Amino acid sequence: VLNLSQNQLVELPGNFGQLVALCFLYLQDNSLTSLPESFGQLEALQHLNLEHNRLKRLPKTFVQLKMLQVLRLDDNELTCLPAGLDQLSLLRVATVDQNPLVISADTGLAAAVG
Repeated sequence: VLNLSQNQLVELPGNFGQLVALCFLYLQDNSLTSLPESFGQLEALQHLNLEHNRLKRLPKTFVQLKMLQVLRLDDNELTCLPAGLDQLSLLRVATVDQNPLVISADTGLAAAVG
């Protein structure tokens, strides 16, 4: 478990993905605008909270988080989600409220919300 919430973080180090055994990550209430491409290497990650940041996009490698079960992205600046999110077969909870999203068929979520 790693809780970095409410720390005024604006970025994460490029090698953040080296935390390969991390299962629970709390990054809510910071000022993150993006995540490093290495983020997809967090293969054990099950719960991820990124609420209340300034995220504009998620890295393409995000779809490699095959163990992800809970994803909270509320209150960011996301206009799109990475293609292939439907490949995250263990994902049970995903919240994206208060984002200016334009849902695309590429994300695999169009049928679920449309």
